[in-house]
Amino acid sequence: TSHRREGGGGQVDLGAQYITATSSYQASHARHYKELVKAGLLRPLISQTRSQPVERVARTEIGEMMEVGTGKKTGVSVSLDDKYWEDPLESGQPVHLMRSSNYVTPSGVESLVNYFWAKSGCVVDTFHPLQTLDLVDSQWVAQTREKVEQFDCVVVTMPVPQLLGEYPAPEGLVGGNFLDIVRRDEVVYSNLRGVKYNSIFCLGLFYDTSLQGTAGLDWTVKYFPKDSIIRFVSMDNIKRGDSKSSTCLTVQSQLAYAKANLHKTKHEMTDPLMSHLLSILPSLPPPSSIISHKWRYSQTSTPYPGEPGCVLLHPDPPLVAAGDSFTHSNMDGCLASATTTVDSILMALKL
Repeated sequence: TSHRREGGGGQVDLGAQYITATSSYQASHARHYKELVKAGLLRPLISQTRSQPVERVARTEIGEMMEVGTGKKTGVSVSLDDKYWEDPLESGQPVHLMRSSNYVTPSGVESLVNYFWAKSGCVVDTFHPLQTLDLVDSQWVAQTREKVEQFDCVVVTMPVPQLLGEYPAPEGLVGGNFLDIVRRDEVVYSNLRGVKYNSIFCLGLFYDTSLQGTAGLDWTVKYFPKDSIIRFVSMDNIKRGDSKSSTCLTVQSQLAYAKANLHKTKHEMTDPLMSHLLSILPSLPPPSSIISHKWRYSQTSTPYPGEPGCVLLHPDPPLVAAGDSFTHSNMDGCLASATTTVDSILMALKL
């Protein structure tokens, strides 16, 4: 969640737009969803369309529906982000496209992170980028710009390509002898190197007034599946259920466009994205403030084989790699990884 730097308030989610749960995760993580809804941190997304939603669609039908998009009165959107393929229980049965359950976060996605940290009772010390991680005398020694600390156990949740420092060298590269230790297991190291991520560029646009219903914005969210540069635009405050505040827009690029421009900075991409946005939304007025962001590691495209939730990179003292590199990039993937990681730590520390 990004906040407007200048006065006037406003916030946008430049990453996750919805919390999406399949029916299986709705069941296995039911207590988390109920708890977050009760706390007001999640709100079920209610469709405003008049057409009846399609719950089951055969794979053979989807090609035609994608061509006509929302013009065909089926309730199937051009985007497949809220749907998933369900494999048949028995051989020979048709494969169906299922609609997932979607939620929005009224206070922004960061509110979920803050909630779980507060509930854990942990004191979180942030804004200390890790510079080196070394194994010294049976303890992990972590060094930042400000201090050096020793730990009996370390959990790393950064994207695996960033952890390994794969070419091209990422921002936030961590040094130290931990990588020499990770490379000792050739199978694990090879699997780690196979983890891949998508990238996107984003813009957060802040206005001093409400643009709802004007400037061609007669929708809350819109996908542009055939556009070569911009993939998604949303009125973020309206999406979160806040119709009283000034308009805040979220703009996300296409994956292929971001990949082709990965060597550029977020600042270099601000003008090209803004210029193209105005070409597809020509009535859009100039924003009062702009935030740009480059998601070098946006979502996992190829996770660790088997999606184990976490991997023990060193047994004693434990070094555990966790996060969406070992599951998938949504809240359920994070919850699944967290659960597996706790079990792994308890076992490694014999607690």
